[in-house]
Amino acid sequence: MQFAYLLLFASIVCLLPVSGEEPKGSSHLADIASNSIRGFGYPKLSDVSFSSRRFRPENERDPHDTFATMPQFFPTRLDWVYDYGNEENIVGRAKSLGLKYTGTINSILPDELGGFVRTRGRDRTVDGSFSVLGHLPSKPAIGDVWSDDFIDIASEHVRQMVKLGADGIQVDDPGMNYAEAIYRDGGYGDASNSRFSVWLRDESTLKERNDWGLNLDDLGFSYREWVLAKGGEDSIAPALKGLHEKFFSKDCFGSMRRSERSPPKQTGEIRFRSLAIQART
Repeated sequence: MQFAYLLLFASIVCLLPVSGEEPKGSSHLADIASNSIRGFGYPKLSDVSFSSRRFRPENERDPHDTFATMPQFFPTRLDWVYDYGNEENIVGRAKSLGLKYTGTINSILPDELGGFVRTRGRDRTVDGSFSVLGHLPSKPAIGDVWSDDFIDIASEHVRQMVKLGADGIQVDDPGMNYAEAIYRDGGYGDASNSRFSVWLRDESTLKERNDWGLNLDDLGFSYREWVLAKGGEDSIAPALKGLHEKFFSKDCFGSMRRSERSPPKQTGEIRFRSLAIQART
């Protein structure tokens, strides 16, 4: 029986070799493997993970029911789950069954919890249109990782899942705009576009910029519009294109965001609880 958007997968433990070389005369994994070190929140060896991207039934005509089907697989935890609006109390129902629950955020979060509109803080292509996930029927607009608006959207979704009692948060598509900038035609969101011009001044020399024909002293300069006027990315010098790709790398984003981070406001007593965070491509 097939269930749309329903996936059962067994928890797989990574077995790492003790050394980089296989013992001579051995061709068995068991002879060269040892248990990996499993961090907080990781599935146990005995866990059975069950995933349902969107819980069924989705409407009155939907013949499938996630909670009716799930017990047949004897799961111990729910992973990779989207439950932004909590209209059906999925977290509460899962916890009442004794299941661990891992909620998920990704690069196409809607502007509002439980909503479908995606216009705030979005990535754009070089012609200014929204970057979308083309393999999905609805063509949802991708968030701009450099946009404060999208960071606020993601933060609100995380807060909601923590409030509802999630045991962990999974980040689906953790590369965000990196893949868009390298493999497709994205990476030109409004926030990215303005921040890149500032960052590029420190990452390039005046001679390089003159050779490329870039004038960052122009207050109205837009890298997106400049690339478009040049005829698109194929007309851009490889070194400059490489810097644009580097701008979306994990190291660049992390270091710049840390330098911009302001101290938390003191708002009285704050209680924390442990929460597992994991990324999955």
